[in-house]
Amino acid sequence: MNLSFEYSILNFFESIRTPFLNSLFIGITQLGSFDFYITVIPILFFIINEKIAYRFLFRLIICYGLNTILKNAFKLPRPSKELIDVLFEESGGGYGFPSGHAQNATVFWLSFYTEFKRWIFLIIGLIMIFLISISRLYLGVHFFMDVVGGIFIGIVFLFLYIYLLQKPLDKVSVGNIKINLPISIILFILSFFNLFSMATLFAATSGMILGTGISSNLNYQMKNGILKTIIRVVIGVGILILLRFGLKIIIGETLYMDIIRYFIMGIWITFLSKILFKFLKI
Repeated sequence: MNLSFEYSILNFFESIRTPFLNSLFIGITQLGSFDFYITVIPILFFIINEKIAYRFLFRLIICYGLNTILKNAFKLPRPSKELIDVLFEESGGGYGFPSGHAQNATVFWLSFYTEFKRWIFLIIGLIMIFLISISRLYLGVHFFMDVVGGIFIGIVFLFLYIYLLQKPLDKVSVGNIKINLPISIILFILSFFNLFSMATLFAATSGMILGTGISSNLNYQMKNGILKTIIRVVIGVGILILLRFGLKIIIGETLYMDIIRYFIMGIWITFLSKILFKFLKI
């Protein structure tokens, strides 16, 4: 890595900083954060086909784990705080290469194009990938090669997922309890080991997969229409927020309690919400 070249790029972005741009790029970088994805993914389950929503979920889970493995394999440092003024440092922890924000953003935003085959999604996706990647340089939390590497790995991963993993993993969305139950149990057990610091994500996914298996007998069909979609999202996300923060107050905030809390949230997304939506005819 040519550190002189890398720091010259970061110094350029540092030289154009303003209070407005600082706030803007902190906001943009949040669109590539873990919190953003765990907010958006449940919404997808309330508005689109469950099979497609699961594709987004599985791609991000595997991609997130892959990024953690690669960072610990390369062990390349982030920009030095002694040489660059790092902004919003809490958005980047651990090693630098490849950029998780760039890698995950590439997989997430390009997935809209691979699933819906509309050019507008490709254009929006490329813009979002560019902005999120630039935000990492502007904030000084990544080198240029971290970001380029993240984008490249994200593209390769998305290609491999579609052609190698998509077909077998699509079986989860069918709702066969004989398939979903053992997968759910495995993920639930793995969540207690907190692999890749993904305990809550494993727990929520475990609950979602189990919920899909159980809900196969509900015969619920998502109703079309903008108004009904909006109502589903408002109710679905609203109760999800109540579960996330309400259960924290009731059962406390430890790793084990967080696992139970997110497991229940997963059950809500793919099972309990369908019971309510079917009753409300939405």
